[in-house]
Amino acid sequence: MACQSEQEEEAEVLLSIYEGDTSFRKVSPTTYHYRYGEENSSKDFVVELIWGENYPNEIPEINLDLFGNNHLVSDVRDSIRNGLKEQAENNTGMPMTYTLFEWLKENAESLTAAQPERSSVDIKDDKASTCCQYEDVRCKCICPSTSVVGGQSDGRKLYIKNVPPRRCDCEGVVMPTVEPALKEKAAEFCPRCECKYETRNTTTIRVCVILLIWVVALLTLYMGFLRCLDPLLNKRRGIVKYEEHLNEDVNLGEFGSNDAGNASSEIDVQQRATRVRAGSGVLDKVGAQQDKWKRQVQEQRRNIYDKRTMLN
Repeated sequence: MACQSEQEEEAEVLLSIYEGDTSFRKVSPTTYHYRYGEENSSKDFVVELIWGENYPNEIPEINLDLFGNNHLVSDVRDSIRNGLKEQAENNTGMPMTYTLFEWLKENAESLTAAQPERSSVDIKDDKASTCCQYEDVRCKCICPSTSVVGGQSDGRKLYIKNVPPRRCDCEGVVMPTVEPALKEKAAEFCPRCECKYETRNTTTIRVCVILLIWVVALLTLYMGFLRCLDPLLNKRRGIVKYEEHLNEDVNLGEFGSNDAGNASSEIDVQQRATRVRAGSGVLDKVGAQQDKWKRQVQEQRRNIYDKRTMLN
């Protein structure tokens, strides 16, 4: 509990000190990043400090194996890690994150002196690799991370480049983009790479996606149109309700009056149906068709009940 309270206090202090500093980042309550050097330069890097349960009574975990540090050579990584570890051991038992970040800020230039400058060829290769992700042909190589050769991690990295099929291998895609120290270990590194030449038609993909979006949009509009149309149809449609005939005793003298009543009711139904069809347009046509179906059903019901009455 004591360590946890000290961590909470240090977290508040760090946020107040580095407020507005874009180089500082709080990833989680126990993980903090700080970026050093000019962004996209050969000597920029990010340091990650991870607090354990017993921090600050133990040194934090120092992580340099981040995506933004892939360009750092192993010697520079080791010098940064060893320097931070030495400073952390000297400050064990007290809040040290701010101390470590500031110490590294003062010594970053000397610690990265052995880092080679990135040539224009390397920068061009990086841009070409990014562009190749969206071209019709490309060579994709999945290789271990460069730190695997040094035994520092077991991660993997993706390399993409637009090269002829005969050059779709480790030497044609991966080796031109790695640091010189790794090129000397190509015999150890390249057998672990898996390269595959891919072809595709991006124009067809774009057309299919656009058509799919249009179809979904049209169906959505059509569904909305029908939902708005339904209450209008119900409002304008003359719904004729049929009342069931009751079974009553009748005599032959009443058949004439019943026939006259049935005839008048049929005339009334036809007049009401005529009023429904009087309008013009899509709404009236749809409503008239539905009324036609309902009249057929009502006529069948009327015939059934009339025959049943006569039999009784």
